[in-house]
Amino acid sequence: MRVVDGCITTEQPKTEYPLLEQILSPANLNAAYLQVKRNGGAAGVDRMDCDRPLGCLIEHGEELKERIRHRTYRPNPVRRVEIPKDNGGKRQLGIPTVADRMFQQAVAQVLSPIYERQFSDGSHGFRPGRGGRKALVAATKIV
Repeated sequence: MRVVDGCITTEQPKTEYPLLEQILSPANLNAAYLQVKRNGGAAGVDRMDCDRPLGCLIEHGEELKERIRHRTYRPNPVRRVEIPKDNGGKRQLGIPTVADRMFQQAVAQVLSPIYERQFSDGSHGFRPGRGGRKALVAATKIV
């Protein structure tokens, strides 16, 4: 509670960047961390895999959040690996660090519900729960 214009209110003070505060909220960051851990994946340039970052994030989490708030946070370079393609060739894959993946996930968790509402139902590219097969089914219905 706080006092505004002589009245007691439970209203939160307005922040300059409310979306950023939603992104950096403990609940959102915890959910992002758990999602990255569930997804697993290889270690980035720091060689930290998905099983080890919790202690590091607890120790340096506030510092990382302040660097994001003050626009001084810089993602680490991605580790490049080549993966085989079906046709015998190879393609480059970039692997971010676990901390960078966690912040990417935290941003997506806040922004996705906002912009997802604005897509048309006919849009299938790179959207949750949709894909090429569902796009073909939808196109077949239209035709």
